[in-house]
Order: sequence, then C-alpha cells, then structure tokens
Amino acid sequence: MKILIIDDEIEIIEILSTLIESEVECEILKAESGKEAVSILDKHDDIDLILSDYNMPEGNGALVFEHNKKKGNIPFIFVSGGYLEDYNDVQNFYEANDKNAYIHKPIDFEELIKQVDQALGPKDDERNNSGYSHVHLGLLSKYSYVSEEIFLKISDDKFIKIKNSGDSSTEEIKKYVEKGNLKFYMNKTDFVSFMERAISEQSRKLLTSPAEVSEVEICGETLEILQDSLIQLGLTTDQLLLINTTIETCLDILGSEPALKEQLKVFLKGKGYFVSHSLTAAHICFLLANKLGMGQDSIVNKLLYSALLHDITLPESELCQIYDIEDPVFLGLDLNSRKRIKSHAADCVAILESSDKIPGDVLTIIKEHHELPNGMGFPRGSTETNIFGLSLIFMAALRMADHIFHHGHGPKSLDMLLCKLT
Repeated sequence: MKILIIDDEIEIIEILSTLIESEVECEILKAESGKEAVSILDKHDDIDLILSDYNMPEGNGALVFEHNKKKGNIPFIFVSGGYLEDYNDVQNFYEANDKNAYIHKPIDFEELIKQVDQALGPKDDERNNSGYSHVHLGLLSKYSYVSEEIFLKISDDKFIKIKNSGDSSTEEIKKYVEKGNLKFYMNKTDFVSFMERAISEQSRKLLTSPAEVSEVEICGETLEILQDSLIQLGLTTDQLLLINTTIETCLDILGSEPALKEQLKVFLKGKGYFVSHSLTAAHICFLLANKLGMGQDSIVNKLLYSALLHDITLPESELCQIYDIEDPVFLGLDLNSRKRIKSHAADCVAILESSDKIPGDVLTIIKEHHELPNGMGFPRGSTETNIFGLSLIFMAALRMADHIFHHGHGPKSLDMLLCKLT
C-alpha cells in the first residue's frame, strides 16, 4: 500500500507519516509542493491515498486534487488550517469521490486514523497489530524521548529493546544509526505519549532574560516602544533582533511584489494606532508562539506577515481599533464606515490571495482575526473549534497589543488584561 503526503512543512509530513504508520503497514511517498506531488502521481499508478495541505508554494492542494480527478480519482484527504468552502478552486470535492475527507489542523490523531481507515477500506492484512509503532528518526532527533523505551525490529514479530525508560543518553541510538539502522520503534502506550508531546512541543524555544532595547528600526523608520513594555513582554535582546530582522525581510519580500507595493506604502506611511498595534502584535505573536512550543520559523513568519498585513484595507486608526460590532462607538459610525469594518478582512484577503509571496495560512489568519472563541466575533461568528489554531494566537496578540496601546503596561493594566482574556 502507498500513501502520498503533501505539505510544505517537513515537520507536518513527519508527524503525519509517523501517525499513519503506527496503524497501517504502508509505504509513504512525500512531496513539499503541488507540482512535486503531480510529478509523483504521474510516475506512480499504484498510490492508494493522498493526504494534502491546501496552501503551498509552487502549486496548491487544488492543483493536486484536479490532477488526481483526471488521472485516477483515488481517495483524497485535505489536511489544512483553512475552510474547504473558501477554496474556490476546489470544485465538487465530496462528489468526486465519496471517500474524500477534510481534516482541520491542528491534527487530531483519532480523526486522522478514522478518515484514513474509511478511505482505504477494510485491509486487516495491512494493519499494524504488532503492539509497536515506528517512529521517524527525524522526530527522535527533534523531541525528547527520555521517558520512552526504544526498540529495534529484528523480524516480523520480534523486537529488542535498546533504550530503557528514564535513560537520557542518545549514544545508543547514534551507534545504531551509524550502523545503518534507521527505523526505531516504541510500544503503543509510549508512542501515543511521545506523539502528543511532539505535536504540542514543535521546536520549543525557551525564553530567557528580558531585553534592554528601547526602539525598533523598521525600514529606516523608528517606532518608539517603552523599554518597560518589552521587559513586561519578556523578550530578549536576541529575540528582538530576530523579530526585527524577520519583519524587515517580510517587508522586503512584500516590496518585491508589484501588486502589494501600494498596500505596503500604506503601512509604512501609517501612524498612530494603525502601525503601533501591528508591530506590537508582531512581537507578542513571537512571544506567544514560543511559549506554546510553536516557535519554528515557518509559523513565526506566518504570524508576522499577518500582523503587518491584516489591516491594510483599513488604515484609519479610529476604525482599525474597533473589535466589537456591538460597541456603541461602532454603532455610532456612518453606514459606509461600518461596512468597511465588517468587510475589511475579506477585502484584505482578496488583495493578497493573488500573490504567491503570501503563505496561504496567512490568508486564513487575516480572514479570522475578528472572530472570537465564544462565537461572538465577526464576520462568521465562528467558535473555538472552527477557528484555525494560529488565528487564535493572533487574536490574543491583537487584543494584548490593543490593551497595551490604550492602558499601558503597569500592574493594574496587566490585571485588566488578564480579566479580558479569561
């Protein structure tokens, strides 16, 4: 059995591969773009299932889906952070094959295996009934496995233990790798524990001492930020340098896109709340992502892009600081202003989606940045279970940036902020 997994984040491919191989004996084929996946499909006519992200460079998931429909129409599972109904280039998804399915990121192990089982049908002879699960070497190199026992497979039904629980040494694993042993196993209980930790702790970066920085340079313009505010945020000097460098890189990339130049000019010329809350939110996004164990570059970059771009169609400070459409301030605005506030997220996405410079997850984050976990946001009124995980981080960062702008960073202000967020 062969399964093709497509995602532009190699960590996601490794996690999906490991989860699937824990339940099904199969060969995993991997692609990091739509075009690469199409090439693989053209070379292999014996693939049984496709799992694909939607938003990817060099050909998105829709490209793969359409190619698959014409070639073999094998079962297709989208694993993505957006909404299927928003993918206008994906037509008749469920009608094309009744085994097609959609899984929303972050990945739920039980839901993933359920959909894979339904897509593949009953194949008892290819189920993994050994009591052991293969763990990719790439995951073992990234995440701690001190608490887990590690095994080698020496025959179809025989495994030998090479590491005990509690043994923190990695030398034994390295020794076997040097001998050419690249497949390691855990018992099912340890495997579930390890994978739950891996999913929630991707590339965790521990935060250290506070920074002593008083200003941030962005494209020759200086935004004054109180030193005490940065200390309260807990950002380090190295982290601030990294954030600012990343922001400048993002701005350079956006500036190279003709379709985005005018929007970028709006941002760079902006003043007051419009620019201040965006840049403050960018710093808070970095902090929250690291605290949540989601500090890898690909995720941080998506959050920073979102911080820079989410209000480009609403640059007026008095409008972009309105978060509640039941607020008397909103209700007191003229009809045109109210319409602009309600539609600005969708308007922003409409401008950005034509650019191949913008990661697709950024469009989802921007589209959802006025939603609320309790369902009281807009424009969809989505609840927590239907909101993209990175969008939730971004929402929290925006509310924190807004609060700091209006109330400062003193003890009373922080107490007020905690009340708002809980």
